[in-house]
Amino acid sequence: ECQGCHSGSPTPVIGDGVAYVCMGLSHGELWGIRLDGKAKGMVAGTHVLWKVTRDVPTRCSPVLVGDLVIMVGDEGMATCLEAKTGKEVWRKRLKGVYSASPVVVEGRIYFFSEKGDVTVIEAGREYKQVGEGKMGDGFMASAAVAGEAFFLRTKSSVYRVEK
Repeated sequence: ECQGCHSGSPTPVIGDGVAYVCMGLSHGELWGIRLDGKAKGMVAGTHVLWKVTRDVPTRCSPVLVGDLVIMVGDEGMATCLEAKTGKEVWRKRLKGVYSASPVVVEGRIYFFSEKGDVTVIEAGREYKQVGEGKMGDGFMASAAVAGEAFFLRTKSSVYRVEK
């Protein structure tokens, strides 16, 4: 039993009959799990398509963009993987430490660090940064998007950002 501890859990993402699930507390693993509806109870070994153990987040959820899974590890290493194979496509160090999940909007991925760093990249097979900035006193919560507005909660404020 763990007194006074908690375990945040990244939300799985699902596409094309596969769930991409972050596992583990002290170190992360990302599993690609086939969802064919035949297994009952525990996930059978034959349902696990692949596992990745390098720089997997324990707090942030990955995002699925087309045939790519993109994630940022707790210490700021962003990684792009092929969704079908788990094979690494690219890897890039971002500024900061991350608890907020990345957000995909109109083909761009937004990353929000605990120190308030914001990095924007194009979603694709090549790492291409298209923007960066700093906002507030840092992000622990993931952004929400409604219409053309971002709703951002920093450690002390809530912002609505629109064009």
